[in-house]
Amino acid sequence: MEKVLYIFLSHGSPDKENSDGFSVLSQILEQKISSLNSEGKIIFKRAFLEFQSPTLDEFLEELQKEGDNMSFERIFVQPAFIFRAGHIKDIENKLEGKRNFFLLKYFYGIDGFPDFFADYINSYISFLKDERKIESEFFARSLFLFVGRGSSDEEATSDFYRFSRLVWEKVGKLGYLEVSFCDANFPGVQDVLNTVNLERFAYVFVVPVVLFRGFVLKKIEKSLSGFSANFIIFEPFGNFFASQLADFLLQHFLNYAK
Repeated sequence: MEKVLYIFLSHGSPDKENSDGFSVLSQILEQKISSLNSEGKIIFKRAFLEFQSPTLDEFLEELQKEGDNMSFERIFVQPAFIFRAGHIKDIENKLEGKRNFFLLKYFYGIDGFPDFFADYINSYISFLKDERKIESEFFARSLFLFVGRGSSDEEATSDFYRFSRLVWEKVGKLGYLEVSFCDANFPGVQDVLNTVNLERFAYVFVVPVVLFRGFVLKKIEKSLSGFSANFIIFEPFGNFFASQLADFLLQHFLNYAK
């Protein structure tokens, strides 16, 4: 097998919960790659866009300085981003013209990601039935509020609307769907909650379409204060579904690297 480098690229965050989430997911993914890598031909590394080290710029500079990029037949960069947005475009620009580099898809760009996310929601619903003893009938009388981080990038915003609707359809149009954003876009979480009759819902299930716990989840929690409803916030899929996400990303890499 050819010698390849796999770079798992995060945005990076000063929030410890977020950085811990990426660290755990990285370790799981690295272990899964190692189990298929008995000859040591796949080298796994982590990098960040900002806030943590090494940054992608630092990593690329070090590779160039040491000439390591010449010792790998191929270098794969897997961005830990859900939607394309501006950051993916920045990464594309950084890698443009670089020999042997291949940028893998952001999550929504990978075939099957809406199905994967629907599996996560169904698994979390099963968890709530077991742990919180919520009867099945209540889910059909509840509001599912998908919350995105928000972006000034119109493509990412449109993708989030399409993605939310598609996932909701894949879980059987369970209950009622609303879509909102934590930052940058309208409607915000409070905008939606101010326009719906919360008393008609048994529960309001808040589905954060973010990878990990961190400042976005804290902002969502804060935005719910002052409203009277049975709120349940889903654990982000990068935390709750980390092993399954690692499997999903590993399969994407193997399909691309054939």
